[in-house]
Amino acid sequence: MHEPLISGGVVRRLWAGETELYRQHLLRLDAGSRRNRFGGAVSDEFIEAMPSRPRSETRSSTVFL
Repeated sequence: MHEPLISGGVVRRLWAGETELYRQHLLRLDAGSRRNRFGGAVSDEFIEAMPSRPRSETRSSTVFL
């Protein structure tokens, strides 16, 4: 099941310098949004334990915001 792109949504690269901002975004998600994002329930501790930067400084990730 695919949901349409939310009006005004943006898909762009997440740069290494934005990793902490992305982590803060994930911590603000409610329980339902976290289940949708991660495919199951995750705690604040799980999100905080995520790596602080992409696997390689030269690589970036693409995320839907």
